[in-house]
Amino acid sequence: MRMKSILLTSLRAFSAVTFAALLFSPLAHAGCGEYQAVGWIANADSGEMIESLGAGTVVECGNVSGAFAGFQTPNFYAGHATCLRECEKGFKPRVTYVKVGEKWAPGKVTPGENATCVQQKSANRKYCWNN
Repeated sequence: MRMKSILLTSLRAFSAVTFAALLFSPLAHAGCGEYQAVGWIANADSGEMIESLGAGTVVECGNVSGAFAGFQTPNFYAGHATCLRECEKGFKPRVTYVKVGEKWAPGKVTPGENATCVQQKSANRKYCWNN
């Protein structure tokens, strides 16, 4: 019984130290993952596919400062980013930005069970890729 008590006390101390280290640590490098996917352009209102973008690569990254993900082919890029703190010039904290081609603009991300879609505000198209 005494051993169990010591173990629980050690785990609590470890958890508190780990939490404090995460909370007060300097900015971390992004953890990233990538996978192959198929992309398409859809009508924002109906969801109907307008154009296939074909096969491409999805990259997803995040750390304590923010997160981003995007779908890329050799000729096309669409993605999203949300900064949480220490944002680049022109980006506001906790605002989702969507990039289509070369242009970043405020927008929204619609994650789903089978696909993720991004859309710039007031655009009539959304850009999707399968998960």
